[in-house]
Amino acid sequence: MRDELIAKLEDLKKRATEKANFKALVEELKTLQNQSRKHRYNKADENQLRKFFDSVFHYVNDQRNHFFSDKNAARIKGLTEVIDKMEHSLNRDRKDLEYMQRKSESNKISSLEQQLIKVKTNMLNEAMASKEEKLKDIRNTLDKLQKQISKEKKHEGKKEESDKVPAADVKDEAAKEEVKDESPSAEEATHGDIPNPAPGE
Repeated sequence: MRDELIAKLEDLKKRATEKANFKALVEELKTLQNQSRKHRYNKADENQLRKFFDSVFHYVNDQRNHFFSDKNAARIKGLTEVIDKMEHSLNRDRKDLEYMQRKSESNKISSLEQQLIKVKTNMLNEAMASKEEKLKDIRNTLDKLQKQISKEKKHEGKKEESDKVPAADVKDEAAKEEVKDESPSAEEATHGDIPNPAPGE
């Protein structure tokens, strides 16, 4: 039973790859834990299984955190690069706008040139307003993503404790069962002359 359980744990560990369903793996790990409680092992086997359960759980959890960390980092990098490009484009537009403003104030400019500059200025202002609106949306998206990541990290810390497979319970559950089997019932404690039932009765 020990060897079969270890083989299942090793197989589960191998399936904790980048494309794994980590939630399903954790649930499967819990199921194996519950199944192990139905059997009793000697002390050496209990220690070995405890280490295996702990090791596999931490490995799956680390792989899950690594996967989502890489995914979020890629999204943040992409949004940051877009923001940098748009800011650079807006700075270039502002310089062009300042140049046209200075040119329109020149005494040597003709009325035709003045009209052309006015048209270009209006078009540039519209383009800048559109870029600024898009930039605002992207910044909001980045801000929400960063807050979500921060929230998920806190949640994962709590979830890790709640999801953690208590491998040590293999031994604890067995001990509880032994105490339960050996402890007299309330009626037996009152009537000492009534013999304890044999195990399994």
